[in-house]
Amino acid sequence: MRLKHLPRNVWLPFLLLLVAVCFVVTAHACIWDGDTLADDIKKSPKLADAILNPRPPQVDRAKLTARLNELLGDRKENDPEWWNNVAGTYLRLGQEEEAVKLLEPVVSRFENNYGIHANLGTAYHLLGRYAEAEKHIARDLELNPDAHFGLEKYHLALLQYLTKSKDYQARHVYVDEFTAPLFDIPDINQPQPYALSYVRDTNQSPVQLTAALQVIKGNSRADQEAKARLLLKLAAWDDPPAYAPEPKPRYVSPAPYDVSKHSAAEAARGKFELAEDEKFQEGVIYMAMLNPDEPACMTMLGMAALKSGDLNLAQKAFEKAITMGSPMKDVLELKILKIQTHIQESKAVSTKIKWFILTVIGVLCIGLWILVVIVKKLKRKVNLKQTASAMMLVLFWQCASPVHACIWDGDTLEDDVRKNPTLADAILNPKPPQVDRTKLMARLSELSGDRKENDPEWWNNVAGTYLRLGQAAEAVKLLEPVVSRFENNYGIHANLGTAYHLLGRYAEAEKHIARDLELNPDAHFGLEKFHLALLQYLAKPKEYQSRHLYVDEFTEVVFDKYGVVRIRPMPLERSGMSGASAPIAELEAELQAMIKKGESGEKLVALLQQLAMTDELPAYAAKYDLAKDPKFQEGVIYMATLNPKEPACMAMLGMAALYNQDLNLAKKAFERAIAMGSPMEPVLKFKIEQIVEHLKEADGRSSPPDAISVLLAIGVMGLAGIIFLIAAIMLGRKLWRKAQLAGQ
Repeated sequence: MRLKHLPRNVWLPFLLLLVAVCFVVTAHACIWDGDTLADDIKKSPKLADAILNPRPPQVDRAKLTARLNELLGDRKENDPEWWNNVAGTYLRLGQEEEAVKLLEPVVSRFENNYGIHANLGTAYHLLGRYAEAEKHIARDLELNPDAHFGLEKYHLALLQYLTKSKDYQARHVYVDEFTAPLFDIPDINQPQPYALSYVRDTNQSPVQLTAALQVIKGNSRADQEAKARLLLKLAAWDDPPAYAPEPKPRYVSPAPYDVSKHSAAEAARGKFELAEDEKFQEGVIYMAMLNPDEPACMTMLGMAALKSGDLNLAQKAFEKAITMGSPMKDVLELKILKIQTHIQESKAVSTKIKWFILTVIGVLCIGLWILVVIVKKLKRKVNLKQTASAMMLVLFWQCASPVHACIWDGDTLEDDVRKNPTLADAILNPKPPQVDRTKLMARLSELSGDRKENDPEWWNNVAGTYLRLGQAAEAVKLLEPVVSRFENNYGIHANLGTAYHLLGRYAEAEKHIARDLELNPDAHFGLEKFHLALLQYLAKPKEYQSRHLYVDEFTEVVFDKYGVVRIRPMPLERSGMSGASAPIAELEAELQAMIKKGESGEKLVALLQQLAMTDELPAYAAKYDLAKDPKFQEGVIYMATLNPKEPACMAMLGMAALYNQDLNLAKKAFERAIAMGSPMEPVLKFKIEQIVEHLKEADGRSSPPDAISVLLAIGVMGLAGIIFLIAAIMLGRKLWRKAQLAGQ
């Protein structure tokens, strides 16, 4: 029998129930996205890759061997960079012993070269000589606290952990602030790091705790939990690692423990708060990549996953750490059990919510069905379709308002800031890096008093100090006479290029930054190529700058009338007019005429777009696709930090915000670029108008109902209730009369 042959009052409620079931099932996927491994991977791809596919960096052995032979054939024994290049090549080839043999005789000779210490420390680490490795990595950080872009301190923390005994390792993680959260078994979702000293039980000495631990011989869950409690208490008595200051307390204690009574070492504060470090996740991923077989690294990846709420990834990491032979096996097994329990409980709660929603919707559908049947029975002259349509529209409006507010959450500046704090800070608080001038002047005096003119690192250190002091002209005077002498030292070119940039000598700056990248394609951790792109833009005339962004792949987007909601960066499709001077000249003349008349708006922007299509691609585009670079946002933020008053950098921050759909941040960035004197003012104003129009449309759709709509909804709902009541009374009376007639 076909559906249309059935009475509507039979199939309609079942159809509504089917729609409700589909809604509940799909809604459930949104509520519990984090409780599947696939969604964890989607949310944290880099962390997931480090956990699920642990592997060392891939190397081209043939290329490295050729590079090694080239270096050994061109010995420059007075240049520490030569020693670093040879040692680094040995390390990439897995020949740690050769690196040690190479560097040990010269480490005292280049005592102040942080690269020598970094390479020797890494070689010792790979050979399992952790105490010696720690010494050199500590010296590396003393010379350069931001070594490896702020990640070297994680190496120091790992080494300080590996030098400890197995007993210590069985009750600590190497970022020690996370030891207490790991042992804090009930704390699953957001394990906030806190100091072990705040859980120290002064009623039990380490000797008593060790004796109690040795009594436990079983492997039941109760035994594991008892071991975990004792291990945590023992861990609280251990001296904190040398890298760390005392972390912030988790609980405020009315009588804090006097650390000076426990150990003299504990009174000495370390330098690094890794748990609060903005590069925490990047740091533990970096260590795991360099040490793919180290269980301590896999355990820390698990804690990083736990911190970000990726429970399935955390479980995978802890399981892998156990497989690798982690001395924390019992504790990790407990944590895995707790994660599994939490996920099961979440699913159970989800099922209850699903059935509750389904029941409510089912009751409403049946109630609606009963109302339709009653009204039909009464055969009232009521336009059911119009009444139902009106009621459905009002209900939809009331339901859609809160839902739509979720869709447009990002359309407030506060939400944009919360979503992208680093980008927001670069746009809203542009400022150069803060420096301690007194310390820098002392450093300059120290370097001047200990001249090492055969060492390029000495020249780089002096030039870098001048640059941080804002004395770019002094850096140029220093480096210009020696740049040909150290032609193959990328640091010399990087510092001289930066100095020229700060002095506005963009063409000269571009030449040296290009040479810097030729010597080291990954200079400044892959961010230097954004510097090259900016210089190639700044070296152009103002006419070019008025119609291009310095990351040229986004120039098309800034002209695109759909570029607020559809961002697809790509090189401008050049029109082929560059060979025909007449059309370009005509366009230029038309543009100048419009500017003289003070015209603006869409027509002017369209003309600028036509001219932009006649310009040649920037030189960097032959090698780099910056729009697709994984460090795109980091790169444009880095450039803006170094050039806080450069409108081109602020405009690119706006495009980065637009790319992330942070529309309010993009608007702020474009407004600031205009205030800074951007030559792209007409184009940026056009983009701001697009954003404002889009936000108004969004606000119109997402704004909550006003008082009139609320009253209207209440009135319609009340009217529906009255109709239902009257219908019920009339039906009751009709049935009563039928009963009376039947009795007669």
